[in-house]
Amino acid sequence: MAEGVTIEDLDTTPFPSKFHSVPAMMDGAVARLTVDQINKLTESTDVSHDGGTVADALDGKFDKSGGTVEGSVNVAGALQKSGVNAALAPVPASFSAAFSVTAAHNGALVSGDATSGALACSLLSAVTAGAGYSVTIKKSGTGYNAVTITPAAGTIDGAATFVLRLPGQSVKLVSDGTNWLIADRVGEEVYGSNANGSFIRRANGVQECWNSAAGTLDTQTATGNIFRSGSNIIWIFPMAFNVAPTVNPACEAGTSRWAANDSPTTTQAILRQFASATSATVVNTTARAIGTWF
Repeated sequence: MAEGVTIEDLDTTPFPSKFHSVPAMMDGAVARLTVDQINKLTESTDVSHDGGTVADALDGKFDKSGGTVEGSVNVAGALQKSGVNAALAPVPASFSAAFSVTAAHNGALVSGDATSGALACSLLSAVTAGAGYSVTIKKSGTGYNAVTITPAAGTIDGAATFVLRLPGQSVKLVSDGTNWLIADRVGEEVYGSNANGSFIRRANGVQECWNSAAGTLDTQTATGNIFRSGSNIIWIFPMAFNVAPTVNPACEAGTSRWAANDSPTTTQAILRQFASATSATVVNTTARAIGTWF
């Protein structure tokens, strides 16, 4: 049977170390290492561990405050934090009145509810924010009232302002130290429908409306050497335009007819059908309108 080896009094400091090694006594056994650090000033044992690893023996014996961790750090289990400066964590915010984005909102989501009316959002200058600062600003609530973002100085991708108009639309802004850059955009179009048809509103101002069943018409009224519908269809757009759009009506496929519109406005168009021969058969009319909504 092998005997253990003890090494002690390795130096003359008040904290000499003693290592005692006991080798395995038989196949399959585990060697044992005992580590003792004796504080000669108090005659106490600061570290004592029998078996396991040296790292286990040292666990909880050291405290370091104000230091810097360099290189990679592997963490097993839950990571707890204590005494961390709260300013390091993003500070989310929501507003329904004029609001200012500050340094505390770095990395945060800021939401403006413009349901009741247009909102102004002031953005700190990119110089004050510093290069790398980022913030995401979102238009929450319902409706199409604008949230206008204006920096204290500089530009946003070369423009003086950036406007959020669509429900759920958001923009991520990043400071380059001088001006603001657009890093990402979300919610750039909204789709909807109602009894008058369907629509798409886009953040760039383009709007499309369509109706696959605006109404049915015959072609029994003579107009010169052709025939037209005896009545018209007034198509109310599912969403209003800011100026009269371009309207493209059509007749149901497979029929020898064509359709036209008359004097569209920002809210409606008048549709009728034409044919080369009279017919009492009613045929469905479809229509699409393309224009702008702001």
